[in-house]
Amino acid sequence: MIPFQKPAQPPTTDSNPVWRHQLAALKLFDTFIVICNPISTDAHKAARRIQELKRLFPDAEHIVINTARGGRGANGRLLSKYADKF
Repeated sequence: MIPFQKPAQPPTTDSNPVWRHQLAALKLFDTFIVICNPISTDAHKAARRIQELKRLFPDAEHIVINTARGGRGANGRLLSKYADKF
């Protein structure tokens, strides 16, 4: 997950300088890659945050990579498919 502090105010407000700074920094990106463990205890939280990211940045490309069983080798093969995106 990308480091992002969720503000208490909606993204349309200009009254929170921390939010404005974070939103401006994120607008520099046109692709978001999220690596998720779907069997994690907190997978539901990740799913909510991914949906929020898509809502906040609808024009960006969103790639969600779910980790696989099989350890580092299997996950390395998954990530290698997206090597040109990193």
